[in-house]
Amino acid sequence: MKKFTFSLQSLLGVKMTLEKQQMGELAAAEARVRDLEKDLDNMRLRFQITKAEYTEKLKVGMVPYDITAYAIGFNSLKDKEEAQRDKIRAAEDDVYRIRSVLVETMRERKMLEKLRERHYEEYLDNVKRENEQIIGDFVANQIAAHGNGGELSG
Repeated sequence: MKKFTFSLQSLLGVKMTLEKQQMGELAAAEARVRDLEKDLDNMRLRFQITKAEYTEKLKVGMVPYDITAYAIGFNSLKDKEEAQRDKIRAAEDDVYRIRSVLVETMRERKMLEKLRERHYEEYLDNVKRENEQIIGDFVANQIAAHGNGGELSG
């Protein structure tokens, strides 16, 4: 009997390669989210430091110009934080999209692997049947060749 071949093996290989690639993309996208969140934390820390600085200067006394400058700075920091949160949301959406595609690829790969396994089991069953047929034919030929009514002689 011929060697087992799975007709969809090349497609299975493509799915496996694609899955590895998508896992890499997912890891990169998740790292981007972490980096953006770290940047947001740094922005918040900078805001808190600036706020503490402002509070200390208010206790001592500040000119109106400095108060206005701090107000503009606070608004700018808040705008930057909001823009950063938007970047984080977009990056999280990207992670979700990549994860969804990866899950679908994994599902397709597993389906192909199960199909391959089923085809291999069918192949083994056919090999077993062919072997049994060969043995049966051999025994029948031996019986016919000896012509002794079904008994084999040693």
